[in-house]
Amino acid sequence: MKKWLVLSLVALAGCAADEASRGTPSRGGGSVTDTGSSSDTGAADTGSTDTDMADTDMSDTGTADTETADTTPGEDTTPVEDTTPVEDTTPAEDTTPARFLTGSVTVFESRSSVAADLNLGSITAAFREGRAPEETPVGTFGDCKVYATAAGASVPAATVSLDAGSIAVAVGATNYTLTLGPSADGNVYTSSAPSSQNEFFSGGETITVSSAGGADLAAFSGTITAPAEPVITAPAWSAPFGGSPRNRDLQVTWNGSGASLVVVAVLNVNISPAGPAGGNAVTCVFPDTGSGTIPSGALSLMASSSFLGGTLTAMTVIRIAENKLDVNGSEVSLNASATQTIVGPLQ
Repeated sequence: MKKWLVLSLVALAGCAADEASRGTPSRGGGSVTDTGSSSDTGAADTGSTDTDMADTDMSDTGTADTETADTTPGEDTTPVEDTTPVEDTTPAEDTTPARFLTGSVTVFESRSSVAADLNLGSITAAFREGRAPEETPVGTFGDCKVYATAAGASVPAATVSLDAGSIAVAVGATNYTLTLGPSADGNVYTSSAPSSQNEFFSGGETITVSSAGGADLAAFSGTITAPAEPVITAPAWSAPFGGSPRNRDLQVTWNGSGASLVVVAVLNVNISPAGPAGGNAVTCVFPDTGSGTIPSGALSLMASSSFLGGTLTAMTVIRIAENKLDVNGSEVSLNASATQTIVGPLQ
């Protein structure tokens, strides 16, 4: 509406300007002499030329339809890099600690010239989870420890065992088999050797042990050399006399040397029926050099013994040949033990 009003006003102003620009003759008081040739000096019709403004209606100066270019970014067709982490299908490393077992296969024999019940022999095997708990000693004196013992049978029952499969034991040219089977207490290994057999080697034989492997332990094999019997040369005990005092160090000697180690065990035994009398006992571990000393402090913790009292003291020297095997992180010990025992009073 404003635009139409403006245009109308421009047109009216243009008409008034055109009316004023038209000339008319002047009117004097006398008659106007016609001078003929005189130029018509009458004022030119100076009526303003119709200067009514041309229709100057301004062109539609509204902003030309300059449709704005579409500056919206075109669709990016560049493939987007897939930054999703690639799933790692590599099997995770098993960090679960391997199952640790310990066990042993032992060929054992013991000799005594004074007590037939101390002549023993056996082939045994047993395996367990972890290590056997250590017994707390009553006292420790150098290479020797004192332990409390209970009266009972001198031959312990077979130890319940985990499964290492069938075990073959060859002592020289003689072959034996250890087989795992049920017992009243659990599975135990039993030997194919006759129960009355108490001698398996004389010393120097090669003992070969091999296992097929079982549910709990992988297969293993190894060898050891059978040790010679350690003949005790001191003290010179002879039942029922010739014992030693408990208040002095006791020197023990034996013949031969060269095995892994020697264990000297001293304990009180009942005369009838033969077997441990209970009370404290002394265990010493010496290198196999032919001698070792039991301190008086250890012996003093033992009870005195006497034939008239129905007890004596037994001293056993055990020579042990040992070969330790690593079986997939588990520890298996192959042992051959030869022993000799003497008996006398400990005063």
